[in-house]
Amino acid sequence: MQPNDIQPAHCHARARRVLAEIGLIREEMGRSADNRPLPEITGAAPREVYFEALGLWRRADRLVAEVGGAERSPPPLAPELTELEPGHVLAVIDATLARLDDVKARLGMTERAAEPSVETGRQPADVL
Repeated sequence: MQPNDIQPAHCHARARRVLAEIGLIREEMGRSADNRPLPEITGAAPREVYFEALGLWRRADRLVAEVGGAERSPPPLAPELTELEPGHVLAVIDATLARLDDVKARLGMTERAAEPSVETGRQPADVL
């Protein structure tokens, strides 16, 4: 898929996979689930989604360090913050998945979460 073809729906599907991967790791580590409802967000811009994705990558990177994983290069950064597109967000989400794969490898986990189907019509607020 070309970067210009990536839509918020693709980011939403990949973000749902991240949540599933985190759930697998949480269960493996014996941690309880957070049962608080997710906040409803409306009107989010790609810029907000991008920076939340960077925060997610940082938390995943910190988890890798906590389980003794190796360092990696930072997530891909957008060329211009004023021209953020869903492709930039997806790149950071993919980098986060790579860090979560590092955690799973350190924990000896082989199970992988399935990639959810892309639901057309999703907006940036849904990705958040």
